[in-house]
Amino acid sequence: MGEEKWANAALEMAQNLKAHTNMQQYVIDAGFDMDATAKYMESYYLRKYN
Repeated sequence: MGEEKWANAALEMAQNLKAHTNMQQYVIDAGFDMDATAKYMESYYLRKYN
């Protein structure tokens, strides 16, 4: 993900009071879940090199 998307998401989270109540779920919903990203990357490289 691009730097601008990360920066915009961080700014949005900082300004969103709802995000502060359940930050983990907010981050996941915003598409920044490390587990999902790792699975995607694994799948990508397995398809590419197999």
